[in-house]
Amino acid sequence: MQEVQRIAKEISSLLGVPVEGENYFGERVTYVFTPNVFEDKSGYRAEVVKLYPSVARCDLRFGQYSLASLASWFEEEERIGEAFAYLRALPPSVKVTLTIADKEIREPDDLLGMTAARVAKGGIALTAKCRMEEARDTAPIVSAVVSALGFCLLLNGVYEQTCFKAESEGALVEIHAVGHERSRKNRLICLGHYGARCMACGDDLREKYGDVAAGLIEVHHLKPVSKLKGAAEIDPIKDLVPLCPNCHAVVHRVDPPMSIEKLKERMRGK
Repeated sequence: MQEVQRIAKEISSLLGVPVEGENYFGERVTYVFTPNVFEDKSGYRAEVVKLYPSVARCDLRFGQYSLASLASWFEEEERIGEAFAYLRALPPSVKVTLTIADKEIREPDDLLGMTAARVAKGGIALTAKCRMEEARDTAPIVSAVVSALGFCLLLNGVYEQTCFKAESEGALVEIHAVGHERSRKNRLICLGHYGARCMACGDDLREKYGDVAAGLIEVHHLKPVSKLKGAAEIDPIKDLVPLCPNCHAVVHRVDPPMSIEKLKERMRGK
């Protein structure tokens, strides 16, 4: 598997939507990732370069056909609130900057009242920069792209769809939201905050098994979904944690599920 395809697969797994990748070579290698959830040419793409071994910069490119997808950014206050909540949940290593018509958008209220026409006239720029404490292969690239695209996809309401266009031929990939319609949004925010390392055993499965396991991680509800009544509100940071498939299976071997601390004790032989 080529590196760009492997990175695209990892990004797709973390975002929960199909993503296509390509790269081209210049002064630096530039990777381009496109979420395959919009009609042809109506969306946007992420262009990312690795500035240093531990630093990557991602710029979203909005073409002349992007206004159709941008229009929904300014329509629903709830979506705007969710998108900015996602930004606030990102780790300190990531900084996302959105500028519209030369104005930096810092708060949800800055987007309210904006229009696609104003965006077309004044221009739009969205940048995500990831600076990690140590060099970690392509991890800064993945983090920067997921942060930028995750924010935009939340604004577009993409996670409210039940299926996404996955191939140029028009095939559809259905991604099920088990139990609660907000589960995909919550997964995105949880992984954006904690990353893809298991909170119990500490494993990043890509480091353990190689590229084949890139992005392989599950999200565990600290409050069992089966015990929730109706459409209960879930805090993706307080109520969810990333677990590898093995640890996730073990905590659910008992009812109620084992706590993360109890699982850690068992792994320490206590």
